[in-house]
Amino acid sequence: MKKNILLFIISFIFFGCSSSDESVNSSVYNPPAWIQGTWGFKATTTGTGQDESYFKFTSNNLCQLTFGDIITTCWKEMTEVSPKIYSGSENSSSDSYEIKLIAVDGIQSVTLKFKKVSTTKIIWVNSGSNIELEKLN
Repeated sequence: MKKNILLFIISFIFFGCSSSDESVNSSVYNPPAWIQGTWGFKATTTGTGQDESYFKFTSNNLCQLTFGDIITTCWKEMTEVSPKIYSGSENSSSDSYEIKLIAVDGIQSVTLKFKKVSTTKIIWVNSGSNIELEKLN
């Protein structure tokens, strides 16, 4: 699973390199209230002694957190500083949230899908596998 997270970060780095001046649609980031907060694994689940966070949702942003919040990559800021990601879309309902970002060339995209299980659990639908995340705060 850590390989999936590292691949996700690498995709951000790849998308982050561009000299294009295309405009950015940062109004895409509107996570629904039910998903806002920090999601990951509690220390008792991982056995590491500290919580491992993977996603932080706010009212206008989605951040990828790794290595216990040591590395933070936020989508809104990435699109503002990297015009290579120029368009995106999101779909949300009372129990699901999906966001897709499309590169200027239209060939590469990143899609994240989440499903609500309860007020304290969500499922990250990641490349065909379901990863259960707990609300950390």
